[in-house]
Amino acid sequence: MIVLELLPAWRVRGKPMTTPMKTLRICTLVTMLWSAPALFSADEAPGEFWFAKRTDGQPGTGTLQDPYNARNSDTFDGWMRKIPERSVIHLLPGEYETQGFSRGNVPGFVVKNGWRIKGAGTGNTTLKLVAVATDRTVSSGWNAVLFSGWGKPVSQVSIEDLTVDCNYQGISKVSGLTNLSTQAVFLLGDNLRVERVKAIRAAGLRYDQGGKLNPETFVITVGPHGDTEQPWGYRIHDCEVSEFAGGFCTAIAIAGAGSRGGATGVISGNRVRLSEPGQFAYSGYASAGILIENNVAIGAHRGLNWDTGQGRNLVVRGNFFLEQPAIGAMLGGAEDSVFENNIIELTGSNSVGIKMSAKNSVFPGASGWIIRNNVIRNLSKGKNFAVQFVNEVPPPGSVFEYNRVDPSLKFGDLGKGFESWANNTDLEGRALRKP
Repeated sequence: MIVLELLPAWRVRGKPMTTPMKTLRICTLVTMLWSAPALFSADEAPGEFWFAKRTDGQPGTGTLQDPYNARNSDTFDGWMRKIPERSVIHLLPGEYETQGFSRGNVPGFVVKNGWRIKGAGTGNTTLKLVAVATDRTVSSGWNAVLFSGWGKPVSQVSIEDLTVDCNYQGISKVSGLTNLSTQAVFLLGDNLRVERVKAIRAAGLRYDQGGKLNPETFVITVGPHGDTEQPWGYRIHDCEVSEFAGGFCTAIAIAGAGSRGGATGVISGNRVRLSEPGQFAYSGYASAGILIENNVAIGAHRGLNWDTGQGRNLVVRGNFFLEQPAIGAMLGGAEDSVFENNIIELTGSNSVGIKMSAKNSVFPGASGWIIRNNVIRNLSKGKNFAVQFVNEVPPPGSVFEYNRVDPSLKFGDLGKGFESWANNTDLEGRALRKP
């Protein structure tokens, strides 16, 4: 039986409007998503293997009647290394320890092509990281719990119905290291799915004195392995990232261009709770045809962040970016994209609802964005902004229409502003003057 955990107290102050999406690019996106190959084709007969936390001391044979005994990380990882490609792996209720990705001084295991890893629900099955591989500096380290590795791309992989405990505090205590970055799921290839996964206690604190190590961790991320794969079939749905242990992160992302100039996929129905600078909720780095829909971000310093790689046809709709202390949405890239029916709540001082950047030395450059039917609220007494342009340079060809904006919010110096500004109002429906 699959048990799904319902999250308590995800505060929502409003609901998105239901204006239908009528642009051709949405139809194209949906067609591409539905045309992706099925997770397993009809002529495949993957093997099935079961794991349990047994108390009888027997090793098990991997069947449902006699599951593998995963009594510690050595036995669990040992079994995982032996399981072949295109297998279904069932983790029965319990907490399973793992050393995660096989790297350096950590034996661990690598997620293989065609694996489908199924837990018994986020409240019943936990996969807990217990080791990291130290960097060359020996003063810092990194690991991922479920990683497909840098060697070969994988295809038709899914992770479902479990909690992934990245265990920063426990690993730091055992290793004596505090400069650690840990992440939950990192899959590279095509047709990759992560559904109903709860990632907790990840960290982005990897650091060296020379500043050559990037501390940022990507807690749940899927994308193409390189520039030669077909970048399709990506889905991250109904997942949660919470209890982040500190440092820098992008919580949930589809990343990479692949062979067609951008990955296609869906990020939907997820929940992220963060609290510190440098912590971002959602992204689609260098992707094309990504749908980011009906997600919640609370306390992230960027609810949506696009600051790396160019892309196109990004659709961001129906999301709740709540208690945002810095930036609700950073649109520093992508062209011919839509940001609609989202709710942004600003806190702190000098916060910005939507920040946009034309091409410059930092950002790849946004262009052709349609920003419509959003609600931007101000929850603090600070001097906050509805919209700002980086360096006061407007991204070309962008539209701002039918938005509702808290009248206490300011508009930065928009220079020549948007190509089109129409039918924007305050929260009471009174017309907003074009800045």
